[in-house]
Amino acid sequence: MRIRLFAMSLALTFAGGLALAAEPETQPQIPAGTSEPTKCYRLMAESGLELPVGQAVELCAGTVAAVKTYACFIEAWGPSANNGLGLTLGLAVDLCRTIPREGP
Repeated sequence: MRIRLFAMSLALTFAGGLALAAEPETQPQIPAGTSEPTKCYRLMAESGLELPVGQAVELCAGTVAAVKTYACFIEAWGPSANNGLGLTLGLAVDLCRTIPREGP
């Protein structure tokens, strides 16, 4: 499942959004005027990645480019055999989120 989603996200990144248009059942319906963090969360929730709600919120909070955040996460979490980084879930969220952690 992760491999298929990783391949779809790479195709989306390189095709400028046309890749998901070929598979309408996987493309979430995002209402016009929706904020980028909300679009990002919707992408995560409807992607089938089974990302915990808290980590999806942490990843998407403050994003200004939902699709880029989504693509970053897919690449970071994707297996290294498929040109992903193979990071753990938490590290992929840390790498791709917009708002840095506070603290020392």
